[in-house]
Amino acid sequence: ADYDGEGQEKYAAAKKAAATQKEAGVVSNALTNETMPTLEVEYEELGNAIDKTLTEAAAAVAAAESDVEMSAQQAKEVREIFDQLDADNSGFLSPREFTDGVQGLGLIVADGVLEDKYLQATKTRPGRLDFDGFATFMLEQLSRGSTKEDVLIAFRGLAGGPAIKSSTMVECFPNAEALDWMTARMAPVDGDDDGLDY
Repeated sequence: ADYDGEGQEKYAAAKKAAATQKEAGVVSNALTNETMPTLEVEYEELGNAIDKTLTEAAAAVAAAESDVEMSAQQAKEVREIFDQLDADNSGFLSPREFTDGVQGLGLIVADGVLEDKYLQATKTRPGRLDFDGFATFMLEQLSRGSTKEDVLIAFRGLAGGPAIKSSTMVECFPNAEALDWMTARMAPVDGDDDGLDY
């Protein structure tokens, strides 16, 4: 990690001095017990400690700024997701950003339910889902496990009937490992070359 300031300047000067000593054939320096490799390791460790502290501080700030009760780590993670989905950096998610984001995260929510959730979360500001509304939605989704019925409803929605096409599975589940795992557990439907019984 690189950091601005006096420490960075001193580190760069030490690297330059070490390189000059190496070129001159000096392999030890009687004026110090430190070597450039140990300094580099210590500098890297310091950078990691600073990065960790900054990450923890960002999490604490995200939790403090939100009216939704969640841990600092949850707030940090939800904030990162929200910021990724907020394509126009407006501080709000449009219906499209929300829908695309939820589907991109792999959350199984039927379209009608997703629209209802968006409308519920934006009651005070129609069409503008803020961070707290999104955080409430995410925590609700993550706190409830998907039941077998939830999964079946989602597959019915994708399939439009009692069997799902292999091509639909490929389109909806881009992760090859997950796709292979699911399709290995689905029996082919008699009389339908491309149908799978979910």
